[in-house]
Amino acid sequence: MYVRAYLLPVVSGFVATLAAPIQAQQGRFEVGLDASFELITAAGENAESVAILAFPAQFVRVGIFLTDHLSAEPTLGLVHVSSGDESVTERRMAVSAVYRFFSPGEGSVRIFVKGTAGLDAISIGTAFDEGETEAQFRLGGGIGGEMPVLTNILLRAGLDYHRSFETDFLVPANRFMLLTGITVLLSP
Repeated sequence: MYVRAYLLPVVSGFVATLAAPIQAQQGRFEVGLDASFELITAAGENAESVAILAFPAQFVRVGIFLTDHLSAEPTLGLVHVSSGDESVTERRMAVSAVYRFFSPGEGSVRIFVKGTAGLDAISIGTAFDEGETEAQFRLGGGIGGEMPVLTNILLRAGLDYHRSFETDFLVPANRFMLLTGITVLLSP
């Protein structure tokens, strides 16, 4: 299985991202939950599309501020879709570098851009058997905004595009996501 070959490097990357610069900077970090509307279009001759609405949360993220503008965000997500006797389960891991631009004033929207690398463990099976699991690497990016609603609570919205790459059993795919979520800013 390809999942085992990729699992150790990705988990090691998460641990390194979490452990590295927390003490060197201001010691700020954030925790967030994101709901999403996602459109996945497969590339190739028999290209199919699927739309997924994940509510109340598809992703859990932790933001570690490296500077006032730059943070690293490890993200975990889970998607399970079933139709009749068939099902697809995606377990998602990703790391994003998020750059936040200065906001013009207190209480205003702060725009951000991000780049993302991720690994999805995708299982395609039946209602009674999970079937084979395949790992699919993806790269992408996005743009969005954060708006404070309370002192340490932000509302966050963004648009992402990710490209999932071909494997032995999975075709490449384009993923378009509309994300909305809530962020809690934490300090040690």
